[in-house]
Amino acid sequence: MKIKEELNIDILLEYGFEKIDKAEEEKDEQYTISNFDYKYLIGHSRRGQFYYLLVGNSRNVIIYASEPDGSGGCVDLPDVLIKMFNHGIIGLNHTA
Repeated sequence: MKIKEELNIDILLEYGFEKIDKAEEEKDEQYTISNFDYKYLIGHSRRGQFYYLLVGNSRNVIIYASEPDGSGGCVDLPDVLIKMFNHGIIGLNHTA
């Protein structure tokens, strides 16, 4: 999925995303996250794995899972993607 090109990318803030403080993420050794511009915390598993939606310059919506303390885990995907699709904020990569 991809944020539509004609939209101001800051619209993500209205859907619960936050701007990424790249210096802070690098300090916390979250180097993958620091390469993006916006993040949305989906949730975390009991083993310490965190799940995010990330968006950067390409406007692609990426699902990212941090390295787990154990064998990994899973969380439900948030409804925010469906809401953003229905509001015309995101589209499939070939139509955005």
